[in-house]
Amino acid sequence: MRVMNKNIWPFQTKIQMVSSEDVFRWCKEKLYHGGYYEPNWYYNSDTNTWCFKDEKEYLMFCLKWS
Repeated sequence: MRVMNKNIWPFQTKIQMVSSEDVFRWCKEKLYHGGYYEPNWYYNSDTNTWCFKDEKEYLMFCLKWS
């Protein structure tokens, strides 16, 4: 099982899955930074964990999906 490095992904959460496609779509729509897209989030399907580099994006995600 792959465990995400907390130095790279300091904010991590597990949520009750509604649909991973819905969550992915929301992340792409709401957490897009414009220009070249390099997300600050990652979904680890092995552990069902959503990981974030940015605390504000992590909090937005938690408010929406937790």
